[in-house]
Amino acid sequence: MQTPCAAYEEIGLKKQGQYQQLNTNILQIENEYYASVRPKSNVIFRQETL
Repeated sequence: MQTPCAAYEEIGLKKQGQYQQLNTNILQIENEYYASVRPKSNVIFRQETL
């Protein structure tokens, strides 16, 4: 969550006072950390979830 990324640091956080990104780390938000292990549902046409 706090590993810096040189490419993101090059962009910077702000440009002319406006945020360009959330931070300069590899992971921008916590959800990105869990995205690869979070099960994804396969939605079938007209199938309802429980």
